[in-house]
Amino acid sequence: MPVFCKNITKEERAAFERFESISGFEIMFQKEIDSGEKTPQEAFSENMDWFEGVYADVTNINFPERPECENDVNNPCCNNRDVKWVQRRNKEAEKLYMCAECRKDNIGTFKIIADES
Repeated sequence: MPVFCKNITKEERAAFERFESISGFEIMFQKEIDSGEKTPQEAFSENMDWFEGVYADVTNINFPERPECENDVNNPCCNNRDVKWVQRRNKEAEKLYMCAECRKDNIGTFKIIADES
């Protein structure tokens, strides 16, 4: 992602290159700078506005939380991986999240259920 503008100073090039290295995005409006349609300052400002908009969109993503193992036994092998919603066979009402390692230790005492209702 090189900065290919010809009509910019060494300092402006350094600022554009720094923007690219931090953001990971190629500088927009380089052709417009060279054609005189935009000044380097206008192009830099518009790149910043665009990046801030992307940042705002990304910060509004609600990433789902993973359930944690709720096994009541202090299992030293519990790893919180491949957590499933299970129901104990001997206690019809008890439903909980259990990781793969805890399920191995409790073979036959529970069943994996499809929903969390």
